[in-house]
Amino acid sequence: MFSFAALPNYSVALRRASYREASEDRAVTVTTFTESLVLAVAGGVVGGGEAASLAIETVEFEAEKLARKGKRLWRGFFRALDDALVAHPDAGQTTLVALCLTSQKIIGASVGSSEAWWITADGHFDLTEAQKRKPTLGSGSAEPVPFELKLSGPGTLLLASDGLFKYADPIAITEAARSAVSADVAADALLALASAPAGRFYDDVALIVVRVETKSVRDTIALWTRFLHRFKAG
Repeated sequence: MFSFAALPNYSVALRRASYREASEDRAVTVTTFTESLVLAVAGGVVGGGEAASLAIETVEFEAEKLARKGKRLWRGFFRALDDALVAHPDAGQTTLVALCLTSQKIIGASVGSSEAWWITADGHFDLTEAQKRKPTLGSGSAEPVPFELKLSGPGTLLLASDGLFKYADPIAITEAARSAVSADVAADALLALASAPAGRFYDDVALIVVRVETKSVRDTIALWTRFLHRFKAG
């Protein structure tokens, strides 16, 4: 059943880079049937490229279900994924931050050192501030921490592995994300912050930038009212 919730206007950019040929960091974006965005970034830990890939593939496969999960159920998803990685013979371990973005809220969970920030003109809010960095997924004892943030206006959502956050200043990250003219420009600027002066990267890095402009519920209802009038007239 269609809900007259405010629908988001957004643009998305995804980047991956590494100091080596094969990066162990992964990222994914999925637009669901309900026009939500499900996003995830995973950072392989010591040979954990397979674990990061499996985590991202699982998020992609479960995206429609994740878009309907409440805060407590995100923890359960992470714990089931932790068990699945332990059972896999070649998986290793990985960090993971995964979330669902709508025009009204951000909801998700994280474990490890990958982070998610909501950035506005007032600064940045670290959605993953309370996360447990260790143990990571694939250990069998990961402790995922769910988070939720109600949105009241436009902003920029940033997800990234620690290949960005370890080497770039928080103020520089915030400025690059919010001052760029588009999500693509912001993503390129953030990737540059994660690299050495010669352009070589210190670590694997994966990041997603989402520039969010919200529509009001009144505008959404007005749009659908005009559509229904035209439909009936036709």
